[in-house]
Amino acid sequence: MKYSIVKLLAKYLRPWRWRLAAIASLMLLSLAARLARPQILRSVLDLSIAGQEDRQIFIGILLLGGVAVLGNFVDALVRYGSDKLGWASTNELRYDLMRHVLKLDLAFHKGTSPGALIERVDVDVTRLAELMANFLRHIVINALFIIGSVILLWREHYLVGVVFALYTALSLALISGVRAVTTPVIVAERKASAQVYGLVGEQLSTTEDMQGVGAQFTMLDKLRAEFYRWLPHLIKTYLAHTSLWSVAIILQAISQILSVILAAYLWRYHGLSIGTAYLIIHYAELIQQPVHQIRMQLQEMQRAASSLRRINELLAMSALSDTDEGISLPALALPVEARNLVFSYEGDNNLVLDRVSFSLPRGETLGIIGRTGSGKSTLARLIARQYDPSAGELLLGGIPTAAMSVRTIRERISFVTQEVQVFQASVRDNLTFFDDTYSDDTLIGILRELGLMDWYRALPVGLDTMMESGSNGLSAGEGQLLALARAFLRNPSIVVLDEASAKLDPITENLVGRALKRLLDGRTGVIIAHRLATLEQVDHLLLLDGGRILEFGKRTEIEKDPHSHYARLKLVGLEEVLT
Repeated sequence: MKYSIVKLLAKYLRPWRWRLAAIASLMLLSLAARLARPQILRSVLDLSIAGQEDRQIFIGILLLGGVAVLGNFVDALVRYGSDKLGWASTNELRYDLMRHVLKLDLAFHKGTSPGALIERVDVDVTRLAELMANFLRHIVINALFIIGSVILLWREHYLVGVVFALYTALSLALISGVRAVTTPVIVAERKASAQVYGLVGEQLSTTEDMQGVGAQFTMLDKLRAEFYRWLPHLIKTYLAHTSLWSVAIILQAISQILSVILAAYLWRYHGLSIGTAYLIIHYAELIQQPVHQIRMQLQEMQRAASSLRRINELLAMSALSDTDEGISLPALALPVEARNLVFSYEGDNNLVLDRVSFSLPRGETLGIIGRTGSGKSTLARLIARQYDPSAGELLLGGIPTAAMSVRTIRERISFVTQEVQVFQASVRDNLTFFDDTYSDDTLIGILRELGLMDWYRALPVGLDTMMESGSNGLSAGEGQLLALARAFLRNPSIVVLDEASAKLDPITENLVGRALKRLLDGRTGVIIAHRLATLEQVDHLLLLDGGRILEFGKRTEIEKDPHSHYARLKLVGLEEVLT
C-alpha cells in the first residue's frame, strides 16, 4: 500500500480517535484563551485611560491573568498529549515496517546495508511521529487562530480585516512557493545522509575483518570521501532553510509596519480608542507566531514527505508473503519434495539451481554435498523459504510453499548456520529470542540434554548471565550447541543445517553430532556438510555440481556402489575435493 500524508494520518490515528478528540477539545480551549487575551487587555487599557474605578480595572487584570494561566496550562497538556499520541501511533508504523522488512528475502537484505534500514525505520519514522504530534497543534489550530484574529480585526474596522487577510494569504503563498523550490534539495540531502549511515554501519559490522588485514585507513578514506559528497547537500539544505527563515523575518517586519500605520491612521482619523489601536498592533504581532509555526511545520512536512517517499519505496518492494494467512502445517515431521527447482539471483542470468528434483520422506535426513558454488546453501534457503524459486515447485508436507505464509513455514522449520548470532542480553534471552513463556526448568533441561551443562555451570549467574553481542565469550562448539538449543526449543518439523560443523575440531564435532542426533530424532532433517562424520548419520545423499543433481539416493545404497560419485569422493578424500 502506498501512503500519502492524509492516508497515513487516517490509518494510524484512527485507533487513537478518542484521545485525538480530547486533544482537539483542549486545543480549542487554548485557542479561545489566546484570542480572548487581547480583548481583555484592550478593555483594561481603555478603562484606565477613561479613569474608571480601580475595582473594574483590578477585575480585568485578574481575568487577564486567569485566562493566561489557564491557556498556558492547557497548552502544556496539549503538548504532552500530542507528543505521546505521535509516538504511540507511529510505533505501529515501525512495527508494520519491520514486519514487512522481515518478510523480504535475503537478496534484499544482502543488497541493503543495516545503516540504510535504520535510517528508514528510525530516522524517517521519527520525522513522521513529529508530524503527527504537531499537525493539529501547529497547523490546524494556528490556521484557526489566524482566521479568528482576522475576523476580530474585521469587527474593529473592515480596512484592518482586509489588509491582514490579504497579508496572511500572500505570506502563506510565498512561504509555500519557497518550500516547493527547496523540497528537492532536502530530498537529495536525505539520500546522501542514508548513504553515509549505510557505509558507517557496514564498517562497524566488519571491524574485525578490517583490523585483520590492516584496511582501517583505506576504509576511513572511503568514509571521508562519502562525507565530502554529503557536504554540498548539507550546504544546499542549510541555504534552503535559511531562505525560508529570511522570508519569515521580512514578512514579520512588513506586518509590524502595516499594523502601526493602520492603528495610527484609524486612531487619528476614525476615532479608535488607544486600547483598540493597541489591539490591532497586538493581534498583528500574535499572528506572526502562528505564521512562523506553520512555516516551521511546512518545513517539517517537507522532511516528512521525503521520509514517507522512502518508506513507500520500501513497502513497495515485493515480500515473499504479504499475508499471515495460508495453509497451516501440522506439528510433526514433514516430507520435503522438490519439483524441477530453478533459481537465479536477481539480475543474474546464471542459474544457481537447474531443474533440481528430489523427494525426502518424513522423519528422515538428507545430506547435501558439493563443491563451493554448487548451490547447496541456496537449496537450503529455498527449503526455509528465505528465497522463492524462479521456477518449479517446493512442497512441504505435500503443500507448495507458495500456498503458505512465511510465518507458517518459519514456525515449522529451524535453520541453523555456522555463523551463530548472539545478542547483548542474558543467556535466557539468547536461548529464547526474548520469549518469556519458557520456564527456567525447561531451558536447563534442554541444555542438559544437548550437552551444555559444563558451560552452564561455569556461568556466573546462570541463565541471567549477560552475553556479549556477536559470538564473543563462546567457543565455536558452544555457539553451535546454543544454536541447536534454540532450534530444539521451537520443536520444529524440519531442521535445516547449513555446514553447522564446518568450523569445529573433530572432538567438538562429536559433541555437536550427539546433540544434533537428539535434535533430529522424530524430525525431518536437511544437512549441508563436507565431513564424513556428519554424513554418516543421514538417510539420503544429494550430490550437486554446478546447480544440477549429480547423484541422489539412499546413502547406504550409494556407498555400496563402487562406481558412484560419492564412493569415488570418499576414496580421494571428501574434505579435500569439496573445499
